[in-house]
Amino acid sequence: MVRVLYCHGLESGPHGYKVEAMRAWAETVTCADQEMSLINPLKRHSIVRSLAAVLFDEGPSGWLPAAFQRSLEKCAQLQREALSSCGRVDVLVGSSWGGAVALKLLADGSYAGPSVLLCPAHRAPERWAGVFGADRLREEASALISSVANLHPEVKARCVLVHGTADTTIPIEDSRELAQRSELF
Repeated sequence: MVRVLYCHGLESGPHGYKVEAMRAWAETVTCADQEMSLINPLKRHSIVRSLAAVLFDEGPSGWLPAAFQRSLEKCAQLQREALSSCGRVDVLVGSSWGGAVALKLLADGSYAGPSVLLCPAHRAPERWAGVFGADRLREEASALISSVANLHPEVKARCVLVHGTADTTIPIEDSRELAQRSELF
């Protein structure tokens, strides 16, 4: 049977539809609660809470980019801990924000096994930020893509990128660019 580590989306959680559907066919599905949200301050890794944490470290133009990067890193760290504590993982699945987290885990070498990336939201923060740091977030997303592009071909060969044309949350162009620049398919 298959053991899955699932990285959920932005406003989802460990009991969302996708993770529950996977639990019907996989031996084990580990889904750590990333406690992620754009605006819910009760979520530990939300952008709002990260924004409050970086207010004194960054100038006003850097607040939003730093908050997004802090939230992404906090979620990635949580998944690294899940990887080390859950034993064998046969496949990493990341959806939307969780797809961006999965990309980060691949890029930094925290995980090199089979991966399924569902509509990864690696470019979403630059759209959400608008004029408040979009350039910096665009550069950071491009750096993430470059890191994935530099992965060993065997690691990239174990990755599958899935994105539907009817997605209204994450533009398919983001995944097309990722596929083209990194040679993920």
